[in-house]
Amino acid sequence: MYGWRGRIGLLVPSGNNTNEPDFFRMAPEGVASHASRVYWGEKLESSVEALQEALKHLEAAVIPLMHARVKVMVYACTSGSFIEGAGHDIEIIHRIEKLAGVPALTTTTACLEAMQVLGFRRMAVVTPYPDVVNERLRAFFEGNGIEVVSLETFDQPSVWAHADNSPESIYQMARQAYTDKADGLFISCTQLRAIDVADQLEQDLGIPVVTANQASFWAALRRIGLKDRVKGFGRLFEIEELPNASSAQWRKSAKASAGALG
Repeated sequence: MYGWRGRIGLLVPSGNNTNEPDFFRMAPEGVASHASRVYWGEKLESSVEALQEALKHLEAAVIPLMHARVKVMVYACTSGSFIEGAGHDIEIIHRIEKLAGVPALTTTTACLEAMQVLGFRRMAVVTPYPDVVNERLRAFFEGNGIEVVSLETFDQPSVWAHADNSPESIYQMARQAYTDKADGLFISCTQLRAIDVADQLEQDLGIPVVTANQASFWAALRRIGLKDRVKGFGRLFEIEELPNASSAQWRKSAKASAGALG
């Protein structure tokens, strides 16, 4: 049987073409990923309205995914899980877990956990989003204690356009975003092919790199009790244990420290 070591459930935005292939590529022996699509409405765009609309259809995607008997579910949308500010990801998790009866996480939850174990406090950011969504990103992460010191964007309203960015263009955008004020680099969006360049960027810039799909897969793998060190996708996979990042205590501490950053 596929997934004899563990099965990961993906709740994928209906216009996303990158998340599933990335998870398949990172999967170690015996781990399988199974997806259900979250309907985004008629406009497949990176906007506050579209992201809010998608969440109205979350439970409808959870129900069929339960039939795959997955051990964890991941809402694999970065912007969709930060759009309403700090704590929004936890609300989504509670909605999924209440219905599915298995552990859940969101991409932003996974990214926060990855940033904690890698020591992020000030980060450079790359996104494909328009400015209105980037503002929400900044508010979410700074609300959780991580300062955004620089941000570069492809500024693409179309979700499909996000997938058209080559790994080479993502690498170059990351080099533009880099500053010596940052102790980490974050490449947002599960539609970007960022896992292709995470390892190279770490070598060239000398700082840890977190990408949306990389962090989501790492956290999901650790959630089901597997500690595989997947090679080629950044130093995050060298870390075996999950942090206490999702605990109320860490969230409270991070928020308290946010105002002191500078």
